[in-house]
Amino acid sequence: MPDYLKARLFEILSLLLKIRRYVTLQELADKLGVSKRTIQHDVERVELWLKECGLENSATLLRKQGLGIRLELKGNAENELEALLSSQSTRGQSFDNYERRLEVAKFLLSSHDDLTLQFLADQFYVSKGVINKDLTWVSSWLKQYGLGITRRQNCGVKICGSEQKRRTAMAGLITLSGKRLSEGQEEQMPLGDAIDVLRLDLKRFYTGLSGKPKADVGEMAKIIHDAEKKYDFYLMDSYYTSLLVHLSIAVERLSGGQSVVDSDAYPESILEYREGEIAKYIAWRMEEAFHICIPNSERSYICIHLMGAELPDPGRQNEMHSSRINTFTRHFTAFVESMVGASFQQDEVLTTALATHIKTSVFRLQSGMAHHMHYTNQVPEKLKGLYQAIWAGSYYYKHFFNVEPGEEEIYSVFLHFVHSLRRRIHRCRTVVLYQCDILRADDVYQRLSMLGDELDIQDIRSWGQRTDALVSDCELIIAVGGELSAKCPVIQVSTPITGKELNQIRDTVLEIRHQAFMKKAEELPIPLTEVLWFRLAHGSIEDVLKTFFDQMVHAGVNGEALSRESLELERDGRALIIRDTALLPLYLPGQSRFRAYGFQLSEQIAVADGRASRLIFLLLRQPDREGDWPEDTYPHFIRGLLALADEKKGPDGNKNP
Repeated sequence: MPDYLKARLFEILSLLLKIRRYVTLQELADKLGVSKRTIQHDVERVELWLKECGLENSATLLRKQGLGIRLELKGNAENELEALLSSQSTRGQSFDNYERRLEVAKFLLSSHDDLTLQFLADQFYVSKGVINKDLTWVSSWLKQYGLGITRRQNCGVKICGSEQKRRTAMAGLITLSGKRLSEGQEEQMPLGDAIDVLRLDLKRFYTGLSGKPKADVGEMAKIIHDAEKKYDFYLMDSYYTSLLVHLSIAVERLSGGQSVVDSDAYPESILEYREGEIAKYIAWRMEEAFHICIPNSERSYICIHLMGAELPDPGRQNEMHSSRINTFTRHFTAFVESMVGASFQQDEVLTTALATHIKTSVFRLQSGMAHHMHYTNQVPEKLKGLYQAIWAGSYYYKHFFNVEPGEEEIYSVFLHFVHSLRRRIHRCRTVVLYQCDILRADDVYQRLSMLGDELDIQDIRSWGQRTDALVSDCELIIAVGGELSAKCPVIQVSTPITGKELNQIRDTVLEIRHQAFMKKAEELPIPLTEVLWFRLAHGSIEDVLKTFFDQMVHAGVNGEALSRESLELERDGRALIIRDTALLPLYLPGQSRFRAYGFQLSEQIAVADGRASRLIFLLLRQPDREGDWPEDTYPHFIRGLLALADEKKGPDGNKNP
């Protein structure tokens, strides 16, 4: 019996144990939030479960017309039943709304046919109203994978989106299934490796669909292991598991006659590389083992996974910096320069590291291997402008590689630029002045050496030996046992110096080191970007989208493209929230110029992973082909919007309807 049924049966038994009187089926249905028809089925299952536990003679359900049902217990049945219910609870066999909704998502992902609300309601013994609420949640969950749900009258519901996105969502669902299985366990699962864990996850995933999974995980793991030995490479754990999951899904889909990966999604030319040779070998072994036919598009999909894992190949070091990657790196670095005012193109370490990173990350993004993680809270306040510039560079990813980076990728590239800044910013010139004995002063000096990578202590002198030239030439003064005023920051510390004082020094040094960079960014002229504003008294993001899309369709914008982009708005990393403003890019065909439409609300609403009362939609041109570098007016357009969102720009030039 599935866990989600057991959970409700145990809840019914717990209620009957507690009430100890006749209770109507409608009363039970109201308490559990399900239909009376569902409770009728559940009562039959309760009796079956009691029989399976050997309690059919000591714990029985009595029925009385007009009164309902009552649990009658004999002998020690009450203690036995309570012990059974307690053991089931501690084993974590519970099923809540969250789990049922994941099951609904599983049914939809595994079917290319329309599923009626009644069919889904019957599967989970709930009402169609409950399923409707579940579908709203599932629709929101699917948006992170670029998928949506379509409803057709008298037909049902189905998922819309590409086969690649569908498989990525299925992989995410299998991962969630495994996590839920291990929740609440104090000790690690006794399964020794990823093969056993995945085998169990797949079994749980396909329970109720096709019964036993067609994919033998152990056999697929052997195929990957043989490929590692044959071609002398090793997949790290996360890439190994990811490839194993996607191969498992591919076998299930192909064995069941389901869709294959779109032939235009990944060029077959990538099979010419070393990873392509490995992908062909894996595909051939899978065909032999599972008696399926794997087309070249599926081979390319396997190749994408291997490329994302960055397999070592000394013979292809120069290829990693191909013309295309170099072109992207050069343009992207120039774009960031124009946004923040600092020079990056002369940093060869940065350009080389960035080209190497992009080569791998693009394939990882295409294969759906990127993680959905949130890093914006780790960005220092003084470097928010740099992070925003990297986020705005997503436009170039879209045009050049037809991928969209999530927060993981944006933050990774941000760190490359941060380290470039650190390489070029000298250590803070510091002088230590003391008004105590030399032993205590030296103790402070030794503790300050812990900040050696950040501080350049040029001198340590007694209070009476200080000179105007010494004080004026340094950037920071550490005063031990005395007070001093100077043009540069002065931090007074005690003896011995405390951890709090060391943190204060570290924060001050970081402020000084970033000051030159921020000064350049602030000195850049702020361009004027025109925004057409609308006002709404209140509403949700759905209300705003409906109003905006109605306006766009009326203006002649492609409605199908708008619907597609509405699914993408909640993609990880797509939206950027600055203070009280959310920037929401939309890639639409036929856009001859950049346009911005803003909505001013009377109160904050939930947007992506934050809240905002101002929403600005950026209408950007969808690339006509892969590798299409966009026009050079984008930096001017986006800088104006970033300044507006950060309240550095006034309302001049921003129209109100």
